[in-house]
Amino acid sequence: MDKSPKVKLLPGERHRERVLTAEEGKKYLEAATAIGDGILEDYARALEGIRATQRGEQPIKPRDPNLLRDVATVLFDSGMRPEECFRLRWEAINWQATGKAVNGTMLVTHGKTAAARRLLQMTPRVRFLLEARWEVAGKPQESWVWPAPTQSGHVEPSSRSS
Repeated sequence: MDKSPKVKLLPGERHRERVLTAEEGKKYLEAATAIGDGILEDYARALEGIRATQRGEQPIKPRDPNLLRDVATVLFDSGMRPEECFRLRWEAINWQATGKAVNGTMLVTHGKTAAARRLLQMTPRVRFLLEARWEVAGKPQESWVWPAPTQSGHVEPSSRSS
């Protein structure tokens, strides 16, 4: 069993979140992809099952089987905190290249404090992923990037992707 690496605290720190290594991030994304693929495979099997073919009961189509993978990709590549990512809105995405941000930027407007605002560069992988989701969503000008049937209207830590 792998042991978690020891994390040294800086003077004055009480705790620190551990940052994943590149290999751990790769394994996490592989597992998240496998979960999404499994959801789609289960749905395809259900479409051919007895309930669907003989009883006329159609299975519930998965809303967003790759949600975990996509959110994790944005978190890994951008360094956003989960709550910042969950509250990301399409109007905060700038697709234009500016300066060093050749793939565009994401404006974080909600963070640890009320004054937390920062502009993050998109990696090519994040840009590709967000563009694909934007297309599927109908190219909205305003709305959540990660919508969900929650009270807030966006993904939250307890949201499921079934």
